[in-house]
Amino acid sequence: MNASTRLTDIPELKACVDYLMYRYTDDGRPAAEMSISQMLASQPTWDADSMLRGLERLCQVASTRRMLYDVYPQGQGDKRDAKLFFLPAEHQPSDKPFVICVSGGGYSCVCSAVESFPVGARLNALGYNVFALNYRVGEGVTLPAPVEDLAAAVKLILANPSEFGLVNTDYVVNGYSAGGSLVTIYGTEPNGWAKYGCPRPIALFPIYPAISTAPEFIPDPQARLHFMGRMFGPGFDEAYARSFDVPDCMTDSYPPCYLVHAKDDPAVPVAHSLTLERLLQERGIPVRAEIIEKGGHGWGDGSGTAAEGWVDRAAAFLEGLQHM
Repeated sequence: MNASTRLTDIPELKACVDYLMYRYTDDGRPAAEMSISQMLASQPTWDADSMLRGLERLCQVASTRRMLYDVYPQGQGDKRDAKLFFLPAEHQPSDKPFVICVSGGGYSCVCSAVESFPVGARLNALGYNVFALNYRVGEGVTLPAPVEDLAAAVKLILANPSEFGLVNTDYVVNGYSAGGSLVTIYGTEPNGWAKYGCPRPIALFPIYPAISTAPEFIPDPQARLHFMGRMFGPGFDEAYARSFDVPDCMTDSYPPCYLVHAKDDPAVPVAHSLTLERLLQERGIPVRAEIIEKGGHGWGDGSGTAAEGWVDRAAAFLEGLQHM
């Protein structure tokens, strides 16, 4: 396997190829028909080596056990594309919390091969069981449907600990960009874990997350309307959309956070992470923010940027929380 390999040509992953880069297209070509190098041609912040590491880890898992699960019972119509990848820790059994990774894609696609799988591979090596969520996106899908998918995935995992060999049922949720938006919403009580009757995650790892749709967070009016239209549908109600803003929904039960963001991010301004850091500090909730000077947007595990190695540092932060 190399950067010239098309996703559809990886034998071990043929059964799940549509969910490696769910709904991602470029010039009308679906990701399954593209090679990594072709995808990188229009997305220069993506990293070929890290993507290959993630896909290689998937191949290893697929050769030894079942990897892909339906989040909902089969036959539930529009929910059929809510899927969960399971990547077990390299050394079993693991007594560490499990991690759910939620990739971004602007609520129009889910770029797991860029973000969740490479990070999952590193977390596996560090001893963590990892799940990568493929949530519903695209035309006709609006919030709170993706949050419902995350909550349903949590319930599925917790209802089947023996299937996944779980010793520890504490969990962390990690998200990127739109996935970071989803994860930070899930951290709130009104719209997240408490609303859906799930246990509170012990931490969140939001990476270049969008936490609000307020004009001060998305200064470009056209970009704001476009993003909110994807989240809430055309002709959305402004008041309803703002009811999901994390700053307005945060309570003292918000989980501790490890944040990573680049100052030169052109898609999600660094103000999102800086504000989340400040709000958590004001409430006395543990938080650590890595703010790098340059990196842009969409770099996943940070390979090739100043954020490289953030996964190990986030794991150390998590271990510190458990000893507090």
